Amino acid sequence: MSGMNATSRQAREAAQHLALGVGCKRGISEPCFERGVLAVLEQHGLTLHDVVVLASIDSKVSEPAMLAFAAKHRLELRFFSAAELKARAGHANPSELVNAHVATPSVSEPAALLAAGAATLLVAKTVYTEASHALTVAIASMAATCARAPRPGAES
Repeated sequence: MSGMNATSRQAREAAQHLALGVGCKRGISEPCFERGVLAVLEQHGLTLHDVVVLASIDSKVSEPAMLAFAAKHRLELRFFSAAELKARAGHANPSELVNAHVATPSVSEPAALLAAGAATLLVAKTVYTEASHALTVAIASMAATCARAPRPGAES
């Protein structure tokens, strides 16, 4: 881990209960979704064991890859409306394309912040692409009032 940058070290030190905000292209494959989330976590010295919540926009409530990933890893799912995401400050990396499609300039960053009850992100929006699939992941540490016990079956 000696090659870990300062942001990654800071994220690792704060990791205990994390919320992942995720935005993805409709129809993303389950393997690509999983590889993308795991790659972003690894890039910042984090593990899936630290994650308790997966959050996104409510139009993804039936996205198969997202649902399968949450079920497989026993993660709580939280969905927010475009208005809730848009109202949440912290669109450090807005996208005109995302705004045109879902009426909010960002999904992953405000979803992570809202789900975590946090004011700042541990990891800003990170884009993962593979073939014609793409997803964005942002990570926030759960506020003390939002954190909960580790999910059942989680490894120590």
